[in-house]
Amino acid sequence: MLTVMQKFAVGLLAAVLTLIGFATATPSQAHDELLSTTPKNGAQLASAPPAIVLKFEEAPLKDTTKIVATDSAGRQIPLTDIVLVGGTATAKWPTDASAGTYSVAWRNVGADGHPLSGTFSFSYTTANQGPTVTASPTGSPNAGIGVPTPVPTSSPVSATGPAGLGGTMWLLPTVIGVLIIVGGIFGIQAARKRKKNDRPNT
Repeated sequence: MLTVMQKFAVGLLAAVLTLIGFATATPSQAHDELLSTTPKNGAQLASAPPAIVLKFEEAPLKDTTKIVATDSAGRQIPLTDIVLVGGTATAKWPTDASAGTYSVAWRNVGADGHPLSGTFSFSYTTANQGPTVTASPTGSPNAGIGVPTPVPTSSPVSATGPAGLGGTMWLLPTVIGVLIIVGGIFGIQAARKRKKNDRPNT
């Protein structure tokens, strides 16, 4: 059976391992997520939507959201009139855009300082009429978006050091120290047991 000291050592080691598990959690778990889009991905509408709406778990950094729509012919329409309210980014849809299928690509920087991006598509059959918007030449859906420059209020932890541990490298000396303590406790207990067994029977 384990002695009190051995139980303490095992409990201490388990606590440190649990702490390491939390500290080395995958970075993506902390990233802000896109909750929904309007129109929804794959939506088939009867008429053009009034706006493109992206709803995020947390508000992205100001002035980092970029949105570009690309039609089936590859012509791009940058949506530059973007309003950000909390975690919701809204961009007016050009009223003169032709009916058809569009792929929408977006990029921004989350509140945690990490770049985020994604795409979705929708289509509609009736175009509205309004002021002319100039479409750019044929290209990929992500072309023209650019990569927004992160401007976090506090710099995110960089993935440096072995295995990309980065800011968790301080745990290494702690783990080594705990292992030494645990090994010492078990070693002392083993030595006492051997010494007891080596005594001559009286």
